[in-house]
Amino acid sequence: MKPQHLGWIGAALVIVAVCLPAVNAQKRKPAAKPATAFSTQELDVNATALPANYVGNSLLDVYMTLHKRRAKWEKGEYETLEQYKARLAREQSKPILGSLLLGSRFAFSIKSIKNTYNADARNLQVVIQSTLPDQDDLNDRESGCVSLLHLDSSENKGRFIGSNSFGVRRTVTRWLNINAQVWIPELSVTEANVIDIESDTAWAKQNRDKLRVLIIGTLQAPYIGGSEDFKSATLDSPDEVKTVNVAVYLTPEAYWLYDGHTGTIHHKQSLEKKADK
Repeated sequence: MKPQHLGWIGAALVIVAVCLPAVNAQKRKPAAKPATAFSTQELDVNATALPANYVGNSLLDVYMTLHKRRAKWEKGEYETLEQYKARLAREQSKPILGSLLLGSRFAFSIKSIKNTYNADARNLQVVIQSTLPDQDDLNDRESGCVSLLHLDSSENKGRFIGSNSFGVRRTVTRWLNINAQVWIPELSVTEANVIDIESDTAWAKQNRDKLRVLIIGTLQAPYIGGSEDFKSATLDSPDEVKTVNVAVYLTPEAYWLYDGHTGTIHHKQSLEKKADK
């Protein structure tokens, strides 16, 4: 069945609409708390608490801003090295998001975590899960990184009637899956990806589902990357699926484990020593 191709850069821009809080009118809408906005400020690494409902910086906004600026980072044919360096310095001094610059410290929330409780050891263990990303198609290179999931979405893009070479027809559903990821150097961070908290059973029961993780660090060249995958529909599985991965490259400094509701910080785990090994 013939796929209707969607450029993955264009698809990456769609994710913003997917991830922002829904605002379309409903016939009956229950009272709800105001949607929490992403922060546009640099995180204070000396903070002892975060704002209530804190979600860090928007990886998607950072990605889109940098993607628009990529072409300006290339040296022009009629540009001297001195002129190029001066222009690049001007470009890099422009804000990316609010007061955040290219050299600022960023904080991104990580979705791919799981926790388990050991009642005998009175220990709540939080594991930050990572995977190896695909080839970085955007920069035509191997990423050399591990991937942490920031957020994901799956959107039904409609249906069409397809047929195979024998004329057998099926209704095909088109799906767009988008993963926003943090790519960090492929280092020995296995131990750092596990956070243990001593707690009694009552505390663990009350708080484990509210736990959130931030990864904190600075952007590193080439700053953004991405890949895509496409699965064609078949007679047995009449779904056409495009999966788009958009990512930022980050030099990690720390994981912060905190209460996503109150902002209480439970643990700060340094990654800098791991990165030096």
